[in-house]
Amino acid sequence: MKKPEDNLKNHNLKKLEGQKIFLTGATGGIGSETAITLSHHNVQLILHGRKQKKLDKLKKQLENPEKTILLKADFSNLTSVQKISREIKEKTEKLDGLINNAGIYYRGKKTAKNGLEYTFTVNHLAPALITQELKPLLQKTKEPTIINVASEAHRGTKKLALNEVENPENGWKAYSRSKLYNITYTKKLARQNENTTYKAVHPGAVAGTRLFRNLPTPLDKITQIPKHLPMPFITKTPEAAATIINAYLDQKNPTGTYYDKFKPKKPSKTARNPMNQNKLWNYTQEKIEKTTQT
Repeated sequence: MKKPEDNLKNHNLKKLEGQKIFLTGATGGIGSETAITLSHHNVQLILHGRKQKKLDKLKKQLENPEKTILLKADFSNLTSVQKISREIKEKTEKLDGLINNAGIYYRGKKTAKNGLEYTFTVNHLAPALITQELKPLLQKTKEPTIINVASEAHRGTKKLALNEVENPENGWKAYSRSKLYNITYTKKLARQNENTTYKAVHPGAVAGTRLFRNLPTPLDKITQIPKHLPMPFITKTPEAAATIINAYLDQKNPTGTYYDKFKPKKPSKTARNPMNQNKLWNYTQEKIEKTTQT
């Protein structure tokens, strides 16, 4: 099986050495592969997961595990998100990178602990809050980079539809809309003219991942195909991890770039619209302020 590095031959991986990167959703298929690959290149990792047992298991697979910080948090609870953000600030003085990889697909309707819609909270509000909380640490480095893991599924919704956030038509609509928000928000952050690079990436539909275990037919059957089957439209986990690292290292394309796997691609018109970006920004800030402690 190919290693992620096989897809990263155009990059100087030595640039990763000594960097300090916070990776969310580290215990899942793409997240764990990304963490393991980064550890091979002497990256100091801060890893998030929902379950301590899975974090401990992942740590045993890393090179230099003694340098790794493990943090458990439930991203459906923004108070928990704030807590680990504070822990990071206590444990380190700076960050070189942030990879917002954690995400879920929930088939039915569910309310998060903050009273907001579950998928919206986990997939959009949580990474937005983390980015906001950790920005001071990131800005202490020369070229900080933030990667938001998004999806081509964002094209499944044509409108921003902020008035429908709390009552999505179904789980798929909630998921695709949350991925639209990831990209739209990335575009807004990139327009702020900071010294920080913001990128969004669609790593592909990954065989074997548990993210899409509740997808409606026929997508559920496609993504449940075993990893060893050679299907061109299914991305294997090492390749998916490489797409994230590629976006992180790529300096040829500007801040705000969206990648479909390894190639830059225009996201939907909705995501590219500056008015939508401003609306989402304001809506996001309003929800964060209302649901978190000051």
